[in-house]
Amino acid sequence: MRKKMVSLVILVLFFLFSLASSAYCIDAPSDLNAKYKGKFIELKWRAAEGATGYHINRSTGGGSFEAIGYVSGNNGRFIDSDIEKNKKYRYQVNARGIDNNKSAASNTAEATAKATVVSDDSEGKTTKTTKKYAAIDAPENLTAEYSKKEEGIKLTWEGEYNLSKHGFNVYRSVGDSFDSDKFKKIASLKKITGLKFVDTDVEKGKNYNYYVEAVSGSNKSEKSMLVTAKAGAPSASAPKYSTGGPVHICFASNMNFLAIGSVNPEDGTVYIAFYDHATNNWFSWTAVGSVSTPFPNYDEGNTAVDISFCEPSDGRVTVCLYSYNTKEGSMYSTVTTIDIKTRNAIAPWQAWKNVDGIAKPADKFTESARISFCWDQTTHWFVSWAPEDGTAYVKPINGGTGFMNAGLEVPSNYGENSFCASGMYKDKKGNLITGLMCFNMDDSTATYSENSGPGNSWRSFATISNKSIGVPPNATGISKKYKNYFKGKRKTQAEEEE
Repeated sequence: MRKKMVSLVILVLFFLFSLASSAYCIDAPSDLNAKYKGKFIELKWRAAEGATGYHINRSTGGGSFEAIGYVSGNNGRFIDSDIEKNKKYRYQVNARGIDNNKSAASNTAEATAKATVVSDDSEGKTTKTTKKYAAIDAPENLTAEYSKKEEGIKLTWEGEYNLSKHGFNVYRSVGDSFDSDKFKKIASLKKITGLKFVDTDVEKGKNYNYYVEAVSGSNKSEKSMLVTAKAGAPSASAPKYSTGGPVHICFASNMNFLAIGSVNPEDGTVYIAFYDHATNNWFSWTAVGSVSTPFPNYDEGNTAVDISFCEPSDGRVTVCLYSYNTKEGSMYSTVTTIDIKTRNAIAPWQAWKNVDGIAKPADKFTESARISFCWDQTTHWFVSWAPEDGTAYVKPINGGTGFMNAGLEVPSNYGENSFCASGMYKDKKGNLITGLMCFNMDDSTATYSENSGPGNSWRSFATISNKSIGVPPNATGISKKYKNYFKGKRKTQAEEEE
């Protein structure tokens, strides 16, 4: 009898343990497939139920697996464009659950990036020989606006190209269709005299979305960022280029998208570049009006500027802009509303308002910290992030209880000309998610990591979508020269400090 009781207890404990394990474990992705498609390797897999994102790992030439990216949401697709010809790559994918638990690895898939051309040898036999193609940069700073004079939507872009050798393909979708299979090629441009195109096959009142890729022979670049324009509608009322100087790069996030903001405190211009989780697309820099200047408490070198989002509703999202003087501890804010479909401001920026009750956590601020601000619909938060130290401190600005995380890795694109900021939102279960983004002005790349609260580990920094975002238009009067200007400005400041 006693043996039966012991066996029964063991059986019950095993059953309970199985239930607990199933509650916290998430299945690994399955049916991972890797396919080389000429300019990138496309990964596809069967989604895991309950997954909130996927970690992408790669092995090159038989080496160990290393993290190369992260896909938010439950989309079973990833594009790896950071490849070299004639190399074999192996891939594995891990799912991430709502509670930040990580699944086992998927099956391993492999693909080889081959570049071959067909030729005839002296004996008349057809052979394949390897041909190496030079990489082509994706078009940058793509813009789209309706031209009344030309009765069409005019596209312009930038880049270093030989127009006698390089051509361009223009792709378009209509309305709210941003999935890749909704875009159709509408033009193949060769030997053009300028980086522009006018789409006259449009109907007034409709929204059109575009991207451009550069081509040379059979070699193609990555696609540019996406832009949207409404036929018959004037462009946003903001200057294409700013007359101001260095900008503040900001970051905001919610469950649907991430965004990088560029704010110029001299002329008040604001531009935002959006990343859509659902379609894995970046949307090009969009002007969202101008805030009144001068900022009430702005002091160059002693002021942190940042943006944050409210959760969207009815196709709109509220954007908050903060100006925080680190010397005097004062904060001012202003808000506007953005149409999510067009990403344009549908209301002017409000007057600056003083934010009372600021409690500066001075002991957590360091000289190297990047100070930014977030809003989770109920509370405004400070985030003090020191990339060199690997620490991030999060605290309500009214002096409530905060938390600190250490052991963060340094973003792969972190350098002298990098901007680091934070974003914050609540997920479907009400967990407060803090995100960190690093934007490098030299190569226009963005990396991202996030954390779901005290005691939880940060995800590895991943390059978002492997896209080149481009220099924000309001960085300086001549955007393509901004990188050199920015370096010169930094050098001058450093020399003054010495």
